[in-house]
Amino acid sequence: MSSREIRIATRKSALALWQAEYVKARLEQAHPGLLVTLVPM
Repeated sequence: MSSREIRIATRKSALALWQAEYVKARLEQAHPGLLVTLVPM
């Protein structure tokens, strides 16, 4: 994992995945070049 990578753990429910995708998109928009990966659990 590099310093420009973030992993977001999330539940698999539709709402939790939507919320995590929203946060992922905002982070990537605010920080170009940042790699954000969702980890459903």
